[in-house]
Amino acid sequence: MNKTPVTLNPAHFPQQLSKYFDGGEVFDASCSNRAKTYYLPKGSGYYLKIGQCGSLEKQAQLSEYFAKKGFGAAVLEYFSFGESDYMVTAEVKGVDGTHETILAEPERFCDIFSASLRALHEANCSDCPVSGVTSALIPEAHSKYESGTFDAWMLGYADISSPEEGYALLCKTAHLLKEDTHIHGDACLPNIIIDDWKFSGFIDFEGGGMGDRHFDLLWAIWSLEFNLKTKKLKERFLDGYGRDAFDLDRLKLCTAIQSFSY
Repeated sequence: MNKTPVTLNPAHFPQQLSKYFDGGEVFDASCSNRAKTYYLPKGSGYYLKIGQCGSLEKQAQLSEYFAKKGFGAAVLEYFSFGESDYMVTAEVKGVDGTHETILAEPERFCDIFSASLRALHEANCSDCPVSGVTSALIPEAHSKYESGTFDAWMLGYADISSPEEGYALLCKTAHLLKEDTHIHGDACLPNIIIDDWKFSGFIDFEGGGMGDRHFDLLWAIWSLEFNLKTKKLKERFLDGYGRDAFDLDRLKLCTAIQSFSY
């Protein structure tokens, strides 16, 4: 994760955040235009995320839930003030999957990534506060197809030759969807943290909850190829994850859904 030094005045923030500032450096660690994220190095380190009022409520709820499951950082603060939401989380120690140390040993990382994602998917999700994550995208997919909106690159990535073929596949196989596991919602390399070559945690659970595991597998496989610049790790990843839980038809279905909802 890139961190750029910035200057912030703690007096411009709500009073309950003052304890996280130490008068030293603050870093902009934003990776989305929907919210601002700052790294505050005081003590063990904190991340402060600021979004529009109400926009971080679901993420705070899911982050707290997954932290209790042992997969992420604790939420230390979440509140709304004025027109903004504020969320403070503890730092997950380590480096993300795009760090130079990871790039130097991609096979080693691949094995950790596959095992960690399988562990997330296999954890008890009976108390998960958000369900139906993948199926919730289907109405949007129908609407976007009808308006002629689609991601041509993603269709091609799934060897789907046209939006018509992709939409037909979606309609024909939607019944295959199984929303019976945790999903991260954006299982890409920047969102897994490794510390001394051990899994440390996931970050950014904004799109998480209960859904179809193949939605995560889609993005994990894509991210291995994109971030590590190789197509050679897909089979290794699936071997490590466990082919007993992998269904190519469901992977193509999730890709078709995402092609019309991304």
